[in-house]
Amino acid sequence: WKNIRATIANAARNPPARPVVPGTMDAYSGSPLPKKLGIRENHALALCNPPEQFERRLEPWPAGAEIVADPADAHVTLLFVASQNELARDLRPLSKTLPAKAALWVAWPKQSSGIRTDLKETVVREFGLGAGWVDYKVCAIDETWSGLCFARKTK
Repeated sequence: WKNIRATIANAARNPPARPVVPGTMDAYSGSPLPKKLGIRENHALALCNPPEQFERRLEPWPAGAEIVADPADAHVTLLFVASQNELARDLRPLSKTLPAKAALWVAWPKQSSGIRTDLKETVVREFGLGAGWVDYKVCAIDETWSGLCFARKTK
């Protein structure tokens, strides 16, 4: 402690030239979409309102994983919505059909996508919390869609 003033003064005069701040999503940068979404071997995925040919973006696909028509049979469900009206219309009914331990992704258009939307991450989170879910992960699904992952709130 004897030289603390001089040490602090020296550090203030010589800050790091370019501090490296890792991005919050760096661990998933370049990861295949199924990995980002938590789809593992032998998992079932339900797609609700997906954009055309979205399934192609899911390659490479984990062994034994499949897309199912009924969200009640899915480990992971991905709901695409472009507006608060769509989210309000679809979220609660879908929530009632999902298995207790299912992951629910809600995808909305990025502001830069060119798709007209009134959704942002905070709005999607509020809807999810209001429907009994808690969010725990966010990702860039692709250049158009962002996604927020929810799990059921535990009591």
